[in-house]
Amino acid sequence: MGIDIETYRGRIGTFRFSSGVDVVTIVCPVNLSGGIKVIGTVLFIGLLLLLSGIEPNPGPKENDDEQARRTIKVAGIPAGIDKQYLTLFFKSSRKCGGGKISNIQFDEENHSAVIQFENVDTVQSVLQRRPIKIAGAVLDIDSFGSEPSFNFSICSSPTIEVTGFQTGDSQMTEFLELYFEDEESSGGDTIANITVDDDGKALVTFESIEVAQRVVNKSTHTLKQNTLKVVPHRQDIPPEHDIDTYSSTPSMEITSAQASIPETIHKRTERKVDMDDILVEVPERCKLSNIVEKRFPTDNEIKDKAKANSDKILHLTGLTDKFPEKITIAEIMSIDLKADVKHNYANEELPWILLRRILGVQSKARDRSGIINDHTERAEQTHARDVETIVQFFDHFTVDDTNDEGDGTSPLDIFLITLQCCDPMLKQLLFQKLYLCKIAFPFIQYDKSLNDWEFIIWPLRSLVVESYNISQTPETETREFEILELPVKTVTFANFGRPDYSKSKLMNDLLSDDIQDTFFNINCPLGMSPKSCSKGTVEMFTLPICGLKEKKFEDAIAFFNLRGRIEENFTTEVITFVSKISDILVLLLDESSIIKRDEELCKMITNFTTVIIVIASKTKKSTVEQFIEKLTPTTRPTVRIISTYKARTQKNSKDFSEQLRQLIATRLKISAVKSLDDRVNECSSHLSDETRTDCAKAKVIATQVFQSMTDIGSKGQMKRFITPVHFIYSKQIGTSIRSLHRMKNVQETHTITAKIKQIRKIQLQSISRSMKLFLQSLDNVKDKPMMVQYLVKWLSILLDRQKRKQIPSLVRQNQLHRQELVALQSNTSSKDQDINTLKEEIAKSQESIEDANLGIEHMFRELGHIYESVIVMKADPTMYQLPSVQNVIHIMTSLIVSGQIFEIIDGDNFFLPSEWVQAVLEQVSKNIHSKKCLTLSVLGVQSSGKSTLLNSLFGSLFPVKSGRCTRGIHMQIMPITPNNSLPFSYVTVIDSEGLRSTERTSTTHNHDNELSTVIAGLGDITLLNVMGENTNEIRDIVQVVVHAFLKLKLANKQLDIGKIFFLVHQNVIDTTARENLRTGLNALIETLDCAAKNAGEIEGIREIKAFHQVIDFDTNANVWYLPSYWQGNPPMARVNATYSDRVFDKKGTLLQKALECKDKSYKSLGDAAIHIRDLWKGVLTEDFVFSFRNSLEIKVYIHMEETLKDILIKFEDKIENKHVILSQKYFSECSNQQHLPDTSDRLVKQMRTILAENLSLAVEEVNEYFDNSEYKDILVQWQDFAKKRTEALYLELEDRIRTETLRLRDRTRIELKIKEDSLGHEAKMYERSLQVAKYIKGECLNMEEIENKFEQTWHSISREILDFGELEDVSKSLADNFERCLFDILSTEQLILKTEFEKRRNNSFYIINTLTGSFDLSGIVLDDISFSSESFRQDNEIKMSRVKDEINKTLCEIETLVGTFLGDMNELTYREVKHILYKIYKKIQLLQNQENDISLKITGVIKLCIHVTAFCSTRFDAHNAEYHKSRGIHARISNYKVQVREQFIAYVKDRKAEETAAKQITVIVENILLDKIQDRIQYTVKVILKQTLPQLKYHLIIEVLEDLTVADDFDSFIKYIKTPRNLVKDWVKKKAKTFLFNSNMTNFSKIVNKVVNEFYNDIQVSIDKCYETFRHESPTSEEWTKSFVQNFSMCPIGTSEFKNVTKWFSQIENIKNFSSLLTDSIKASSEEIVKQLITKEQVERIIKFKGPESMVKALFQQVWGCPEQCPFCGEPCAKAFIHGGTNHFSLQHRISSCLGAREDFIHKAVLSSCNFNVQSDLEHHCDLFGFRCNKEAKKRCGKQWHLFRNYREHIPDWDIEPNANIQECSKFWLWFVAKYKYQLAIYYKYDISDIPDSWDEITQAEALENLRRIYSL
Repeated sequence: MGIDIETYRGRIGTFRFSSGVDVVTIVCPVNLSGGIKVIGTVLFIGLLLLLSGIEPNPGPKENDDEQARRTIKVAGIPAGIDKQYLTLFFKSSRKCGGGKISNIQFDEENHSAVIQFENVDTVQSVLQRRPIKIAGAVLDIDSFGSEPSFNFSICSSPTIEVTGFQTGDSQMTEFLELYFEDEESSGGDTIANITVDDDGKALVTFESIEVAQRVVNKSTHTLKQNTLKVVPHRQDIPPEHDIDTYSSTPSMEITSAQASIPETIHKRTERKVDMDDILVEVPERCKLSNIVEKRFPTDNEIKDKAKANSDKILHLTGLTDKFPEKITIAEIMSIDLKADVKHNYANEELPWILLRRILGVQSKARDRSGIINDHTERAEQTHARDVETIVQFFDHFTVDDTNDEGDGTSPLDIFLITLQCCDPMLKQLLFQKLYLCKIAFPFIQYDKSLNDWEFIIWPLRSLVVESYNISQTPETETREFEILELPVKTVTFANFGRPDYSKSKLMNDLLSDDIQDTFFNINCPLGMSPKSCSKGTVEMFTLPICGLKEKKFEDAIAFFNLRGRIEENFTTEVITFVSKISDILVLLLDESSIIKRDEELCKMITNFTTVIIVIASKTKKSTVEQFIEKLTPTTRPTVRIISTYKARTQKNSKDFSEQLRQLIATRLKISAVKSLDDRVNECSSHLSDETRTDCAKAKVIATQVFQSMTDIGSKGQMKRFITPVHFIYSKQIGTSIRSLHRMKNVQETHTITAKIKQIRKIQLQSISRSMKLFLQSLDNVKDKPMMVQYLVKWLSILLDRQKRKQIPSLVRQNQLHRQELVALQSNTSSKDQDINTLKEEIAKSQESIEDANLGIEHMFRELGHIYESVIVMKADPTMYQLPSVQNVIHIMTSLIVSGQIFEIIDGDNFFLPSEWVQAVLEQVSKNIHSKKCLTLSVLGVQSSGKSTLLNSLFGSLFPVKSGRCTRGIHMQIMPITPNNSLPFSYVTVIDSEGLRSTERTSTTHNHDNELSTVIAGLGDITLLNVMGENTNEIRDIVQVVVHAFLKLKLANKQLDIGKIFFLVHQNVIDTTARENLRTGLNALIETLDCAAKNAGEIEGIREIKAFHQVIDFDTNANVWYLPSYWQGNPPMARVNATYSDRVFDKKGTLLQKALECKDKSYKSLGDAAIHIRDLWKGVLTEDFVFSFRNSLEIKVYIHMEETLKDILIKFEDKIENKHVILSQKYFSECSNQQHLPDTSDRLVKQMRTILAENLSLAVEEVNEYFDNSEYKDILVQWQDFAKKRTEALYLELEDRIRTETLRLRDRTRIELKIKEDSLGHEAKMYERSLQVAKYIKGECLNMEEIENKFEQTWHSISREILDFGELEDVSKSLADNFERCLFDILSTEQLILKTEFEKRRNNSFYIINTLTGSFDLSGIVLDDISFSSESFRQDNEIKMSRVKDEINKTLCEIETLVGTFLGDMNELTYREVKHILYKIYKKIQLLQNQENDISLKITGVIKLCIHVTAFCSTRFDAHNAEYHKSRGIHARISNYKVQVREQFIAYVKDRKAEETAAKQITVIVENILLDKIQDRIQYTVKVILKQTLPQLKYHLIIEVLEDLTVADDFDSFIKYIKTPRNLVKDWVKKKAKTFLFNSNMTNFSKIVNKVVNEFYNDIQVSIDKCYETFRHESPTSEEWTKSFVQNFSMCPIGTSEFKNVTKWFSQIENIKNFSSLLTDSIKASSEEIVKQLITKEQVERIIKFKGPESMVKALFQQVWGCPEQCPFCGEPCAKAFIHGGTNHFSLQHRISSCLGAREDFIHKAVLSSCNFNVQSDLEHHCDLFGFRCNKEAKKRCGKQWHLFRNYREHIPDWDIEPNANIQECSKFWLWFVAKYKYQLAIYYKYDISDIPDSWDEITQAEALENLRRIYSL
């Protein structure tokens, strides 16, 4: 570049060299393109000017003094402080008075720095703030003085001068060499030469000027405590060492007036040299014989450096703990929304971002995954005028892609070290993705764990490419090859020395004419950043032959790229290996390598057979000739030398790559094609990754399994012999199951069920030996997850190889047949028979192709279908030489969690192995702790890129290929990283086969509808993927999806289906596609709106007017446009970066859209399994909307009921407990009857307050459950019901409290009345007893005599004082009251009544223990019954049986009613008699008035009334007798007797006052507490029974039926079938009694002990407090009694109760002794009360009045809830609450014959269930559902017969699930009918001959298991 000095000076500014106007030409090595890239044009020109001695920043120049004044020197910097911290510190004016810094030089080794500020004033500010501290250390800060702060020296040669070292040291030369070779110490690198003279000066020559400049730039050099002075070496350059000799880049001329430059620089001796294609202008030959060459590093040194480099990058990226091979597929597939939206990443995040983007097939992932070169970034941020930075940038101006200087980190290093941290399965996946992006992958790499190089073979095993197979097929045909099996020729590229030419870029040019960075190079982002651990790596890329007509090479080529320098970064073994597998070595070098290292170079290239040397510098021909002469004839390889230069001009890169390509192609012609697998095997290296133990063992096992397949399978018949279970039989089962779910004839269902069972048996017997071996092999290694994965992968590889061998020939044969068919059809003379024969051949050929297409997915499909049959048939796997079900599920779970795809629906047969899928998904759900999943599904036409889209979105593993590569429905789970706060923890990705499949032409429409329904039903988000821009073509497909969504919507009209829908347009090229397609899209939406509206009207949902009402859809946000997936042409076609980037961005959009659904809840995989099953059952039927039932909804409802029950029980228990405590307290405080009304009102008022408070808490708890539930979008439909149920309980409790308070008030009134009446008698009896005691006091009587004397005295006194006529306890019998009341009710029929009563009185044997089932004792005969004309013709026995059933049902209801009256604890009077009789008569009247086939005549009514009256009077009399016995005046006198007795004995025996008082107080307390304790026992028993007995109706029904089954009790079964409520109530009562009063009464004793101890402990506390109060006093009776009763907390006692103890207190001498005696007496009393309460007499009293009988009613009602039963079969409604506004449903309907249903005329038992009936065409009589068709008249309607399927016309409040599979929904009742068929035949008198034999095969265990499964959703 020529510059006129005067012109420059005049236009720009002053110059450092101001004298002269000469133009000086300087030849200087400069990398123009590299420099501009790094620092920009302006800054780069400034650098060139600086090198020329010209002012870099034109304008007035600041002198050195001014620079010095802006500079300070800082010493004493503490360790750990880096340059960045120091810069920030001195920028802070607050910290140190600093300011903006223009430059800083930091000497970390000497802990010092030189800092130059932009402003002179800043220096003074800093100096004034001294002393200044950093990290506690005081800094030594001084001004820089007048020395120039930055005196830069520019190196013009690679030689430096060194002085200042110690002379006379014989080892100094070696020390200097070691020091300046150590980059960390000196900044140096490899030394070419070193000389030391006697004057203390050394000349050190490096291999490049850049290294010399770096050494000079280092501020301080210290060696052996001596400070070295290092400067550039300046001397005249002789002609033989012209600058061009050292130049490795094109020359650039710079013109400058620099007179001091020697003239020799212009003298050039030139000559022309011709040598092949070398024609360059070069200086005279250099004579370098005196240069001392440096030796090559040893293998160990290479390994040590490689290890250090690996450690460095591992530490930098935070991967130390992940090395080696610890990153799994599951970890990388985890979704991190936060990371996806970040732009700047920490070093530790880079590997994870890199891997996720590679999985997303982002072509630029390796180069731009957020990786930032810190050194470059810092340099770019530095001010342009900073001279020091310019010089530092000089280091980066080389274009050598092996450069390792600088502080930055290369993306390639991070990429390669990250791959080493990936486990083998992840590596395979990554290599597949890399090949799609056309990115090279490592083939040989240093492994730190081995401390050696490892050959990476395993990840290449699953990599398959398409290429021409020239040797076997025409060139126009391609075949698939495993990349290791592809016949290739190999070319290896390597650098020797430091050639100034990008080897990687050259290779990229050879591979493709497009800009494709297959190999990382300087043109990549951060391509010039230094590399470390990538050195020594051999990269590989294979170029197959396909696509372009003009191929670059005739054969497939494998390219190998040796990163770094072949002589310094590779061990001998690696070079030997590479040389053996290489056909050609392309070696790039420069002239200096030929000159200086010719011997090493010769030795290196002799390892290879053919070498192409590329000289990347201007080179003398003589130099090359001299080098070639050194190659001896015996060792000389075939060598061809070319240069990157032509004469003095560097060749165009494209031209040169084309020249090189032609040369390579020519040389390769003589090479033989050979696969890489063969080449590697020939080398027999032990360093292959496939030699690892797990891999090698798995390969052996897989080979054995595969060999067993080849032994039994043949070409075109692999599936048939290896996987017959699914290939042959699953299709039959699938067809049969579909028929079963659509069957209308119940007999045919039994036939199909038996057929399915038979096929399953055949399946299990047909399992191939290979499958058994495969399963056994998996089971043997199940505890080694990696080995399981290796085994699966190896077998997959072997099977794929087999397919690639067999299928092409079968396809060709099929094509030939088709060509023949076309020829035949075009020939008019062809016979139809020939054409049909050929069509059959084509079909067979097609079937052979399908049969041969056996892959690992078919093995797992076979596995699933085998275990589906094992589970369904309850078979023992060991009988078939199979592992256990649990073990196989464990293996599958492990694979799924690790990222394996799981097949849901079999693609070959469109069949769901539901039991297998549910078992596996439930186990996976457990393994991931039942975490919630967002489900994303995809739909689209065949080959529209659905799997490709999912793989790009999530990095999933779905297979991709043109045509129908996905069959059925598959899923894969992706974890969400924990740092994302999302309502789900996993994303379940669902892939499906394409719509409009060409293989399903005959069933396309139905199949597409079914597929769309399942996919739309599964996905929370559904993507509809369409190819192209024409909306007309996709309209039909979209409408299919719309109908699928409508079906889901209509199947549950109450709920929002909560779906999100996206429309994805792929292959849209136009960037303005959204606007261009707007019109078509609007038309499409109108079509969808119309379809949605019409379907809504048909289904009765007229509010649906638009598609968006069915599903969330926004035409702006929910429509995507994606470009073509591929970019470029084969074989270098790669994934379009725009496609992958856009899809990557959409992932966040999808998940954010899901988050916008605030009330959306997500399913666990266990829930998903249930949902899949429901959807499948729905699509199997003909009417999805009618048949679909959401089992998950039922499950959620059950859970809601359980939770609500818990809340309400807790609410109720709190209130009841509080009421018991307060009522005992308040009523105990009442001393007379007048206080009772106020007390009861006060109690009710306080309880209302407590009720309101607890209601608020309960409602809050209910709301919290609904708001925080994981299923809140389903629960919302019941939230209002739950709130109302809570409020209803509040009202119920309020009423109960009021009623109970009134009852307690009345009871207390009676007790007070009895107490008042008995007080006078008690006083008289007390005085008379004491008189007798005084009379006999002096007699010497023993205890027995005293007792007898007291009894005689008490009996005598009682007869004298008590008037038994007035106080008689036993009331008159209520029988007369019942008779009188009945005569009042039936006043018009008194004669018949009197007659019937007389008959009853004469029947002495008439005893009724229970009304239920007592019809035979009622005396009713046929003459008492009225029959319809139709029923009259029936057999009398049959008619009487029907009458008996109806009346027994009524009697059962009446007995329940009587029990409610007997539950009252008060005396029963005429009022209660009249009340109950009126209720009973109303129930009996229903039998008389009902418009049925039968009704009671008046005689029958009267007989039944008398029968019931007899039972009631007996029970009422017994109740009253028991009441008077326990609560009458005699009961009180009896209690008082104990107190008097104690005083009598004390007086006679002259006991001490302390003992007597203690006894008296104990008796009083005991009498008072007994009732309170019994009340508390009643409450405690109720609470415990709630905890013990089932609290949910579902659980209750299960336990009842289990007990009936185990008991083998037919009669109880019949009772349950006819009146389930009554039987279950009896069962609850029995269970309660068994629990409480078992043989040892253990549980009841515990309850009694607990309650008694609570009360008596309270008494003991009061005694102890009294003693503490009066221990030093002698209290009066009033004082002690008052203190005693004040301390009671459990039950208040009045002081008046202790009036008879007063006189004994005056005689107490020792209060301590009294307290001790009282404690003993109280303890004995508590023990006695416990004994008394658990006696049979007391237990029966508690059972009757306060125990289970009254409590069972409440407990049963709480659990049983809804009393409704199925109108057809009598099964109870499953809901545990009385509900309004929601439908009744039963979880398991019975077989109709259970209730006696029979076919008309032939009297055969009906063997269908309600579930079957409502989906069939069967009809029923009006009377079957109680004439609901004619409710008012209660008789048959005009139709007389009704279709079961139309049941909702008359029973709209019931929901019966349609299901033709009776085995599935009613297996328990099938077992019942089969087991008791003979008893049923006798009981119902019907024919049982049609009961299928298969029902007899159902075991009791199977029946109970089915029962538990149905009732335990």
